[in-house]
Amino acid sequence: MSELTIEEITSNHPKLDEALTLMKSMMSSAPANQMPLDLAKETALKLFSAPPLYVIVIGVCDNKVVGVLGVREFRDPFMYGIGGEVNNFIIDPDYRNRGFGRKMIEYVNKDMKDKYTLEWLSLMAD
Repeated sequence: MSELTIEEITSNHPKLDEALTLMKSMMSSAPANQMPLDLAKETALKLFSAPPLYVIVIGVCDNKVVGVLGVREFRDPFMYGIGGEVNNFIIDPDYRNRGFGRKMIEYVNKDMKDKYTLEWLSLMAD
């Protein structure tokens, strides 16, 4: 079985277009699925450059982006401290049931919480 590597990507990452294409293809709502790639990229670039913090994390296997998730800094007056909200979490159907989703969440829960000093994480399922 091929290994999964996990990376945080920024606006100039060579796999940004591939990650956005996977995100778009897996979204169930028609407007998001039909969004042109250049508009999706423009939106992502705005998220990267404006507060609050927004990070896209990709999982790569066989030199292909097979998983994508976004982490947005979240400040809730009813919660303590600064947290992170995981959104747009997608694993390519051809790569599911290999533990890749679990590995990506573990990365966010451990490495990103420490790196960005997030005190809590929220993950909601559709």
